[in-house]
Amino acid sequence: MAETDQATQPQPGTTQSGEQVPPAPQLTVQDMITLKSAIELGTQRGAWRANELTAVGSVYERLSAFITSIMPAKEENTDQGEKSDD
Repeated sequence: MAETDQATQPQPGTTQSGEQVPPAPQLTVQDMITLKSAIELGTQRGAWRANELTAVGSVYERLSAFITSIMPAKEENTDQGEKSDD
């Protein structure tokens, strides 16, 4: 009976009908840094219209603050790892 229960359970990554479920999209810190650089480059090249500057600047500031808040945390973890290895 246990074999029957296992056979009816969908496998990870599939639906009950057996269709493959695509993996969830992922965004890495490196992707965010690249986006920040793209905004900077677009600004230097004059890609934004005057009425778009507020929105672009707002997104840039939030993205920049988020990256800054993540980066020190990673450095602290690295420092802690180095101290524990000594």
